[in-house]
Amino acid sequence: MTNRTTIIANWKMQLSVEESVALSSAIVNKTKNLNLDNIDIILCPDFLSIPMVGDVIKNSNISLGSQDVFWKEKGSFTGEVSSDNLKYFNVKYSIVGHSERRKFLKENDEMINQKMISCIKNDIVPILCVGESFEERRNDQKDFVIISQVRNAFKGIEFRDVKKIFIAYEPVWVIGSGQAIDPIEAEHTNLIIKEAVLEAFLSEGKNVRRDEINEKLHLIYGGSVDDSNISEFMSQENIYGVLVGGASLKIDSFMSLLNIVNNL
Repeated sequence: MTNRTTIIANWKMQLSVEESVALSSAIVNKTKNLNLDNIDIILCPDFLSIPMVGDVIKNSNISLGSQDVFWKEKGSFTGEVSSDNLKYFNVKYSIVGHSERRKFLKENDEMINQKMISCIKNDIVPILCVGESFEERRNDQKDFVIISQVRNAFKGIEFRDVKKIFIAYEPVWVIGSGQAIDPIEAEHTNLIIKEAVLEAFLSEGKNVRRDEINEKLHLIYGGSVDDSNISEFMSQENIYGVLVGGASLKIDSFMSLLNIVNNL
């Protein structure tokens, strides 16, 4: 697997369009003199901000992502946005199955699977989020839940069609809490995810080798990541990046993360 580190900023519904443009402009300016040879930065603003943020970063090494996507390209689906329309604005990545959408918008595994298929069909790299709730963790269901989420997400997907596989382990109970899990546990969980991806393709009768999975698989961690803990997460063998929420909303805290990763 590549040694590149991926930093994904998920701005959720925290910034206005004006604030999103200002923050993306500041990031472009601040990273001009930063060595990004081994770092990929992906900004995920809200839908309304995507065109403007895309314009700001179009001549930089920063990529554009979306916070969600719908699984149909066209139709009577009020309020939804297709992968085809996202491609028009040069969106390269899309978060899929974030725990907040699973919880508040009742997204299930079937919906998430259809979103994965739509992204892959339209050359958008899906960033699949998986993770357990506090209740599932307390009932010793963590591994089962995560394995099930991974397997269901890849149903019907041909391995040959997948250019990259991004999976973010985000324990639901730490998101927004300011408390991250132990990096060693995150590393162990990513090993479980890696096996689940392999089994997901093998269970569909696909002839896939482990080294082929490793070549495309990019495992990251999300959940209360900041400059006090990012170096510990990035020191783990099977964590190749982070999905950042709160620490990506201010230029100083986000640049602090980037500088730490750049000096590792």
